Amino acid sequence: MTLVQPRVFIQHAARETKSAERILGDLVVSIEHLRPHLAKDEYDYLNELNLGTVVMRGTDAGSDGGNERTWAEMDLGDVALIAWRGHIEAAGEIVMRKNSPALARARNHGRYHFLCFLRNVQRLHVPYARLNSVLGH
Repeated sequence: MTLVQPRVFIQHAARETKSAERILGDLVVSIEHLRPHLAKDEYDYLNELNLGTVVMRGTDAGSDGGNERTWAEMDLGDVALIAWRGHIEAAGEIVMRKNSPALARARNHGRYHFLCFLRNVQRLHVPYARLNSVLGH
């Protein structure tokens, strides 16, 4: 049996985010709200997970396409850390990725259409310095 270690991706909260509490509040979306924007197999997959809601995060391609390349490397089971003002404020498991400008517009994400959906999201407040020391940096 091969043990696969999840990778960790750091995503920064929007600059205009006013407080740590708002980082997740605007990002929680019901599976039913997503349904019109999902293919049947995508909806069925999320529905089978019995989540009810997910946290939807998005990014643009980036000036050199780097954000899109990073997004394309994300796999199911990988971990997304959500960073804001020098801290990791939340962490969650990636359950799906989707490139959807229409869904991004519908959820007021604008140009951030490279989307990932998270479950088991936990609020944290870990300073970068602490994270770096744990990682040996």
